[in-house]
Amino acid sequence: MIRLDMRWFYSLEPLFDILEEVTLMGWGQLLDAIFDNHVDVFAVSVDGANQETNDAIRRGSDLREINRNLRKIVSRKHNLNLKYPYINYVFCAMHRSLHELPELIDLAADIGLEEVKVVFRS
Repeated sequence: MIRLDMRWFYSLEPLFDILEEVTLMGWGQLLDAIFDNHVDVFAVSVDGANQETNDAIRRGSDLREINRNLRKIVSRKHNLNLKYPYINYVFCAMHRSLHELPELIDLAADIGLEEVKVVFRS
């Protein structure tokens, strides 16, 4: 498991009180930072609905771990009865992965994500 040094994120903390929205894109490993700093949007980039496709495109990625962590975030959000963060997948649609979009939408719904945003690679 990758451990992230979150000092960079916490150094931005004085801005959180004056910003209208805080958006964080990541791998779903930032549980405490998300809730400690009222992150409004948490977007997680993925390139496939299954482990093999996603991890082949996003080298070093582990889709199972990402989804486990997203479930923790969604669970904490519900347990705290919060409306934030708005959590979504950002899916980079490519010829080799576009066929997985319906499965990714089902996976997002199962986890409890609000959206699957699709961006097309040009």
